[in-house]
Amino acid sequence: SEHINKANEKMAMLKSGTEFQMAQQQFLAGDLDKSMKTIDKSIALNPEVAKSHILRGRILMEKGRLEQARESFVEAEKLDAESFDAQYYLGIIHERINEPEEALARYSKAAELDPANPQYLVAAAEMLLIMGKLEEAERMLTDGREQFRYNAAVRQALGHVAMLRDDYKLGAQLFGEALTLAPDDNGIIEDLIRAQMACGQFGEAEYYIT
Repeated sequence: SEHINKANEKMAMLKSGTEFQMAQQQFLAGDLDKSMKTIDKSIALNPEVAKSHILRGRILMEKGRLEQARESFVEAEKLDAESFDAQYYLGIIHERINEPEEALARYSKAAELDPANPQYLVAAAEMLLIMGKLEEAERMLTDGREQFRYNAAVRQALGHVAMLRDDYKLGAQLFGEALTLAPDDNGIIEDLIRAQMACGQFGEAEYYIT
């Protein structure tokens, strides 16, 4: 009886993993309804997998059901306290419902759990900018700048700090450095154009507009 139970548990885990992979593919393909049904099957077979609840939360976010998405991410956090993905997506939820302090706490926790990922650092710094804490944001980004010297998002965020301080020339310089690292990023190009126009570099701005 014990061997049969263990075999059934193992089979359920394998089926759950297969359903998870299928749900992930459907999600990436943009088929949210199918992905939702499939991930629910995966969770029914094995409810103890944090990444399954994270995927379910992401699907719900895309469908605009933020409260239910938050419940899924909280469940993932309960299952895996070290899940930086759970913290990051909880941060997005709180940012969307205009709770900047809670969003900052979640982004900061994600950065603490996964210090090698600049995405979490930048997200935390951007929340500090929204809260008007320029010095803290600059310090956070400057501390991470050496570690993420080849990351465009860190330089772009520092450019945002410069712009908020009306240092448009420095902003243009930082956005230019960011663009060198990510030459196809339209968001950085738009930031660079605005900074160049603000500091009178109209020829350069016209070039990038073109």
